[in-house]
Amino acid sequence: MKTNHLSIANIFIASLILIATSLLQACSSDEPTPDPVPSRTVIVYMAANNNLGSQRYDRLDLDEMRSAASQIPDNSHLVVYHAARHKDPALIEITKDGDVTLKTYDGGYSDGLTLTPSRMKEVFSDVESLAKADSYALVLWSHGTGWVETSDSRSASPLAEAPAATPMPLSFGDDGGTEMKITSLAQALEGRRFDFIYFDCCLMGSIEVAYELKDAAPVIVASPTELQVYGMPYQMNVPEFFATEPDMVKAATNTFTYYANGVNGMSPYCTMSVVETAHLKELADATAAIMRTGALAGPGYTPVRFYGFYRNSFVDMAHYISSLPDVDPALVSAWKAAYDKAVVYKAATPTYGKYDLTGFGGLSCAMLSAPSDASYMGYDNHAWYRDVVSLNPSLTPAAY
Repeated sequence: MKTNHLSIANIFIASLILIATSLLQACSSDEPTPDPVPSRTVIVYMAANNNLGSQRYDRLDLDEMRSAASQIPDNSHLVVYHAARHKDPALIEITKDGDVTLKTYDGGYSDGLTLTPSRMKEVFSDVESLAKADSYALVLWSHGTGWVETSDSRSASPLAEAPAATPMPLSFGDDGGTEMKITSLAQALEGRRFDFIYFDCCLMGSIEVAYELKDAAPVIVASPTELQVYGMPYQMNVPEFFATEPDMVKAATNTFTYYANGVNGMSPYCTMSVVETAHLKELADATAAIMRTGALAGPGYTPVRFYGFYRNSFVDMAHYISSLPDVDPALVSAWKAAYDKAVVYKAATPTYGKYDLTGFGGLSCAMLSAPSDASYMGYDNHAWYRDVVSLNPSLTPAAY
């Protein structure tokens, strides 16, 4: 009988434990499961087979990325397509434990393939395979001259005393003398939607560039003037790139402040802008409405220049549009409203070299004065010309 009593007691205790466990599991199942943190792969497309590479500015930026690697989330990736000076390109992941080479690319460093749509598309596909993520973002690192396409002009920095002895690179990049048109860049990005595009190169903060790439990302960060050779402070911006909601205004502010305060003994010159591409169609429509009036800058108009070469190709867009004569104030007001929606951040030091940036508007544009200007440097190849500027009757051959 004693044994039976123990058995009944054991069964009773076991039942209590089972009930308690079930209750605990039921309570546990009622707790909300936290949403997983989205993963992101940031691609730095580094075309450094040029004087920036020979002077090792690419190496300095890679070191800055490494210094911030501990702040990359475990489920995300910082991947660099590194086309170094006189070396075959490699796809490298920067991690807190060191660099990992994901792939090397066949073909000599002198073949110019880095700045072709086919190579870019190949790299993007490789990244999607080797560094999978929920979303992707893009940093474009090299030289740059906005939308300009042809090489029949020689140029130099506005900080220099005289034009350079050799042509500057055109549109995006310099790969051993090979450059990439902005229309070709748009072709390479077609069908992809990045979280953001950040241009770590000169003169890419133009309406022509932003409009050409408007479908590739919701946010574009760029400088409408030259950007000094140290480029973006990656040690400051890598954490911003991997935030759940990347704060690109903060990233642009970091770069601007870095230079405005002076760095490495360089002069405190910088401009930065952030464009939300969702508003570019509205800005295009508002600009087209002004263009249809036939308005051109008056003979006494002096544009605010962001760059001294390629005549009138990089002028302050806000200053230019606001100065057009005999335009209905209602059209100008609508234009300013659309512009302010699109350009969500702009910052400039008081000057950039010899250029006075008082009243800096945030984006550059080309200023056409005659029909023949349309073909200058390939301007008429771009969507902004076709959709907007070409609608100005004063710029059609029939007007002359």
